[in-house]
Amino acid sequence: MVKVQNFITQTAALIDGVSSAANTDIVNAVVSSITTPIQSGTVLNQSSSAALEPIIQQAVANIQQFDPSSNIQKLLPVRKLRQ
Repeated sequence: MVKVQNFITQTAALIDGVSSAANTDIVNAVVSSITTPIQSGTVLNQSSSAALEPIIQQAVANIQQFDPSSNIQKLLPVRKLRQ
């Protein structure tokens, strides 16, 4: 449970750096991106960056609904670090 909470906090902080959306909206977007795969029966493997990447991408897509002017392009270099 603590690992999930840390992931939510860290992902929300990452998105908050490029978005002017309210923190509660960002956290809700991250939580929503996690609950969808879990509800479908997918096991959340937090040790795998490949498993976490689509969750982060979905959280970013979710927040763009609240903040279409967010500068998501700033997050693209983060993805390149993993490759």
